[in-house]
Amino acid sequence: MNYHGVSLLATYHPAALLRNPNWKKPAWEDVQLLRSMYDEWKIRTIKKL
Repeated sequence: MNYHGVSLLATYHPAALLRNPNWKKPAWEDVQLLRSMYDEWKIRTIKKL
């Protein structure tokens, strides 16, 4: 998802994870996705230099 050219990733609030432990796995998958998005951005940024 993106907003005016800025990538967005929505996930659970930490307090929600404390109340609903079964949401931890999807939240972890979101963190992993965010990390891969960051790594891709970093590679593209370095290539531009």
